[in-house]
Amino acid sequence: MTTEEANLWRQSLVGPFTPLLPFVEQQQLYAEIKVGLFPTSGGCISPQDTGTPNTLFRNKIATLLCPSDPNTKPPADTYPGRGTYGFNFGDFYPNENGNIDLKRGVLKPGNFGKIGLESISDGTSNTALLAERRCTKITISATAISGTGSFMEDLGYFNLNATGTSAPSNCLNLQTGTTGISAFCVSDNSSRFVGGAWGGSRINHCGFVTTLPPNALSCAYSQTQPDTRGIISAASYHAGGCQVALADASVRFVSEAIDCGGIRTMTYADIETACGQYPAQKYGGASPWGVWGAVGTIAGGETQTLGP
Repeated sequence: MTTEEANLWRQSLVGPFTPLLPFVEQQQLYAEIKVGLFPTSGGCISPQDTGTPNTLFRNKIATLLCPSDPNTKPPADTYPGRGTYGFNFGDFYPNENGNIDLKRGVLKPGNFGKIGLESISDGTSNTALLAERRCTKITISATAISGTGSFMEDLGYFNLNATGTSAPSNCLNLQTGTTGISAFCVSDNSSRFVGGAWGGSRINHCGFVTTLPPNALSCAYSQTQPDTRGIISAASYHAGGCQVALADASVRFVSEAIDCGGIRTMTYADIETACGQYPAQKYGGASPWGVWGAVGTIAGGETQTLGP
């Protein structure tokens, strides 16, 4: 890979919170990052790598951290700064089957087109913009691998490609109360976990999906690449639900008991019947996940709302 190619790759990893830095009193940091991302020569910085050259992305941005989350400190000074909040990627999660571009929410890669307020035909008061998430505990990287269908510290792992096992209900069922069925190791780099790098563009860094209800488990695609695909749930340490900012700039506390259609119990076969081959490559129309799914789409045409 040439230096130019490497720089383009690193630049593609920069997420939506970076251009928002001037709006959270981080104008100087933003200016320095711009210089680092577009150097006149040599390699550019990266938002998620450990060690050099991500020095600027190691900064702790208090505005991007929920005070009630106990896991916002990186494991070492060489790691990127963490981030609690995520943008709405829609009601379908990206996976290896090719639907990584199927983001029906407010955020998607720029090469798949831009989203403006005019794109939110479901109404800004009916569409999620941001939500809380739980940062994965850094101690997870020291645990032993136990394979598919494992869980630890609010992050599960199972094969999202495997027929019969990739239903989100399987992810939800990995957790019983606050205790998982087994421990596992997804990576020795905690920047790959949920909230592991506030400057990153991947779903675990800056996003969530309205598939499983608030405060549900998040599940990664694989043990070695948990950051590119997966079911990242809106979640908090508040009892009963989490805070969600809508596209009209209002904030609502959304209950973990919100209507999610049949997602809590639907099998892989059930989802194929409802949506076609799952995850549906070209799925359109109303979300099958009830009110919570409807909140995740910008143009699904659903009639459900969060209510007053």
